[in-house]
Amino acid sequence: MGARSASRPARSFFASSITNGKPGDKDVQTTFNGYGVFEDVPVVRNVIAGASYARQSNKRDVSGFYAGSTFWKFT
Repeated sequence: MGARSASRPARSFFASSITNGKPGDKDVQTTFNGYGVFEDVPVVRNVIAGASYARQSNKRDVSGFYAGSTFWKFT
């Protein structure tokens, strides 16, 4: 059993999920992901930046950040 939700207003995104794991296990697993797009930034024009997180068990959490952009007239 689990649940998911997501939202995408304008230039951003956020999603999450929660599951109860194995039968009889009281530990839950969760994930979150979100990013934003920023436009008209000098030199690079557009930038996307975000982060992701996952709780895989009571002993393991993982996360990361990411970003990207256009560069002047090359992309």
